[in-house]
Amino acid sequence: MQICLLILFFFLNLTLGGQYERRLLKTLFVKQQHNPFERPAKSDSASVSVDLRFSLLNLIEFNTQNKILTASFWMTQSWNDYSMTWKSKDYGNISELRVPSKNIWLPDIVLYNSIDSNDDNDMKRNVVISHDGKVLYVSPRIYKSICSSNTNSFSVFKFGSWTFDKTGINLTTTTNDQIDTSSYVNNDEWDLINSSALHNEVKYECCQEIYQSIVLTIEIRRKFNNLSTGAPMPGQVLDIKAKLGDMIKKGDTVAVLSAMKMETVVKSSGEGKVKQVLVKIGQQIQGDDLIIELE
Repeated sequence: MQICLLILFFFLNLTLGGQYERRLLKTLFVKQQHNPFERPAKSDSASVSVDLRFSLLNLIEFNTQNKILTASFWMTQSWNDYSMTWKSKDYGNISELRVPSKNIWLPDIVLYNSIDSNDDNDMKRNVVISHDGKVLYVSPRIYKSICSSNTNSFSVFKFGSWTFDKTGINLTTTTNDQIDTSSYVNNDEWDLINSSALHNEVKYECCQEIYQSIVLTIEIRRKFNNLSTGAPMPGQVLDIKAKLGDMIKKGDTVAVLSAMKMETVVKSSGEGKVKQVLVKIGQQIQGDDLIIELE
């Protein structure tokens, strides 16, 4: 272990300049023997509090056929590491360090309900360590989750520690039940209607341990315009009255659905030439699915 730390210090010494910074790195990683495999708790029975926050950047894709929402986030994690503290005045008034995230202990936070076999898409970034031991780790992430599709579509992303219960990692969130959307970029096809981030705890009948999670809920709605006509409700396509290349007027019947044991006539919301017919007879569709697109 001592050899590994010396090698680490050697490479850090090459990439980070300044005599005070080099001396501080040597203090933290060699003299104080910081161990990235060791949970930063002052005792074996103490829990490490990890604050978990999310910023929604954009909705990359909503696959209406498979009901899969792909979205990009910034995941922000912060915690205190008692082994990574120093007095700024002893090191040229350095109050913060930036080091590769792979060299320190990180919480094992995962998306529990991921449907992506390659969901460990954490693009490794530096962590920011403050002189008082506070660690800040912000990383860009792309996640996929099943979406329940209706007039509005809801997608749930459930995050938590993969191996620790509450006694090992105590999850908190300081977002007032909200996902940060200040950096959100609007999607051309879908409107973001609502979002939330809720802290959840559960105890199973088999065990005494309490397991925690942060549950994100995203509600979206398809944008409709006078060149697109969508299904007003879930149902089955009984008939299609429009075909590729047809000239359609506003109010013309384009499809007939069987919904709630009744036939529902779907009329065009605009006029133009049929560019795409997006459904087939016999197909089960949802309330936000497009039927035709005009040009």
